[in-house]
Amino acid sequence: MQRLRRRLDNDRGTSAVEFAIVLPVFLLLVFGGLTFGLGLSAKAVFNEAAAGGARAAVGPYQAAYSAAITNGQSPSQAQAAGEAAAGTYAQQQAQNVVNGAGSIYSRSFTVPTPTFAQCASNQGTLCITVSVSGAPPINIGFGLPSSVNASYTVAVQ
Repeated sequence: MQRLRRRLDNDRGTSAVEFAIVLPVFLLLVFGGLTFGLGLSAKAVFNEAAAGGARAAVGPYQAAYSAAITNGQSPSQAQAAGEAAAGTYAQQQAQNVVNGAGSIYSRSFTVPTPTFAQCASNQGTLCITVSVSGAPPINIGFGLPSSVNASYTVAVQ
């Protein structure tokens, strides 16, 4: 009986057991927080890239459209000229924003050709939409999405 009591009063090894229980929870919180933060940062970078590309497309579009109208082209021809001028410029600007944010974001992202369509809210106004999509820098699970998508629309008067 005395031997059993001595064994029950012995605290040797309890800190190792507590450490083994707490460490996985702690690591889950740390790496989950890092993954979430990097995903959120990627979303912000891609949002800024889409917005920058859409805003940058307005100038070349208006310049090409005005030049085409001045040269006697029809409005549809002028719109096609504006779309051609603005499309590649918008893509380049969006790619520059992502590349400028660091190589961690530029490893896998795409900027498809911007879309040009009549605005649903204001007929007669053209809307330019730029989209950016890609993978977050690190994704180790935790239920976070494996891709990040962002788009931005600008109305051209």
